[in-house]
Amino acid sequence: MAVQEGDPLAGKIIAKYRLEKRLAHSSSVYRATDLETSRSLAIKILPENADPREVARFRRAADASSKLRHMNIVTVRDHGTAPSGLSYLVMEYLSGRSVASILEREKRFPTERAANIARQLAAALVEAHRMGAVHSGLGADKVMLIPEMEDGEHVVVLGFCADEDPPLGMLSDLSAFGVLLSEMVELDSELGRLAVRLIDRDPRLQSALQISAEISRIFDEAPRTELLGPIPAFTASIIPTDVTAPLVPLIPDSALGPTEPQPRSIIPEELEQGGWRPGQGTYFLVVGIGLLIGLFVVWFVLRG
Repeated sequence: MAVQEGDPLAGKIIAKYRLEKRLAHSSSVYRATDLETSRSLAIKILPENADPREVARFRRAADASSKLRHMNIVTVRDHGTAPSGLSYLVMEYLSGRSVASILEREKRFPTERAANIARQLAAALVEAHRMGAVHSGLGADKVMLIPEMEDGEHVVVLGFCADEDPPLGMLSDLSAFGVLLSEMVELDSELGRLAVRLIDRDPRLQSALQISAEISRIFDEAPRTELLGPIPAFTASIIPTDVTAPLVPLIPDSALGPTEPQPRSIIPEELEQGGWRPGQGTYFLVVGIGLLIGLFVVWFVLRG
C-alpha cells in the first residue's frame, strides 16, 4: 500500500504497525499494515504531547474496548504506548460507510433499513453495557454499515470506553440512541416515536435490553434475549435481566406509573375479620388427635 504523502505520521512505524494513510472520517485514525502478517488494520493514535488526563482516558477506553467481543462491536486487536510516548489502539479495518456519510445524501432511511440498523445497534449496546462499558459519544459517525449479500447491511459500532459513572453513561447512550433514530426516520413513524421516548428518557426504557425488546415488539418479533450472556458482578446491579424491569436504583417508584393490582388473599374476608388465621385449623386437629390418643391409653390401662 502506498504511503500517504504530506502527512508527518504516514510511514511511521509504531510497534509492529506501519501507518499508511489517515482515514477520511477521522483526524486520529489511520489505515495501517501489520508488518508481521501484512494485514490491513485501523489504528487510533494519541500524540505524545497529549494532556495526561486525555492519555488516561484513552488508556481506560482501550482497556475497556479490548474486552468486548461481539459481532456488532469493532474488534480491538492491540493497544499500548510507543517508546516516544504516543498511545495507540489497533482495531480491525472496516470496509464500509458511516451512517453519517449516508444520511448526508439520503436524509432518511426506509423503515426496514432503519429497523435493521436499530436491532443491531441495540444488540451492541446490550453487550457493551453487560460488560460495564459505555460509549459516551454515540452518533451517526460512530456507526459503520458493512454491505452484506444475504442480510443487507452489517452494523459495527466504534468507540466504546470505560466510564467513571457507568449507570449515568448507560442512560446517556440510550438517549444518544434515540437521537440517532430521530435522524434516520420520521418522528411520526413507530421508530420515530420510540426515538422520542428515548430522548425523553421514558422510565420504561432504561436499559439496552428493554430497547431491544421494544424494537422486537414493534416489528412483531421474538425478543432477542438470547443476546444477553452471563452478567459480570460489576454490572449485575446496573442492568436488569428482565426486559420489562426498570433500573430501580435510578428511577423512583413514583415515576413508574400505576402498578398492577395485588392478588387478593385466598382466605375468605369474613374469616380474616373473625380472627381466624392460616395454621389454626391444623393446630386444633393435632390437639384433638392427641386427646383421643390420651383417652384410648386411659381406657386400655383401666381395662387391663
